[in-house]
Amino acid sequence: MGLTIDTLQFGCQYHSRNHDIKVELNATIHRPGSRPNYFLVVKNIGTDTLSNTVTITLDNNLTYLSGTTPQSINGNTLTYSYTNLKPGESSTYLLNTELSSSTLAGTVLNSSATVFPIVGDSASK
Repeated sequence: MGLTIDTLQFGCQYHSRNHDIKVELNATIHRPGSRPNYFLVVKNIGTDTLSNTVTITLDNNLTYLSGTTPQSINGNTLTYSYTNLKPGESSTYLLNTELSSSTLAGTVLNSSATVFPIVGDSASK
């Protein structure tokens, strides 16, 4: 006769002070003269509640038109604040942009996003 196990118990320990924040930048289709939307998503994948800023620098061929109101705009760099982002939560910022009609089809656009804090982030180790 075999042994039947009907209950298993696993111990879990919460590791606090794990700052791990992630940023994603997604966009709709771009065509010269079009108005693509950008979606800037900040995700807290750590174990602590975090607050700080995220920046997006748009390619020089793009112009910011409207969307989620940024904390500041400096040229093509927009800064947003996120506050009390709990573990597992995310915050999404919408940017309505316009691609210059003089941009040639096939042009590589270089927009980038950076989320802070970088110091102390698990992924930066």
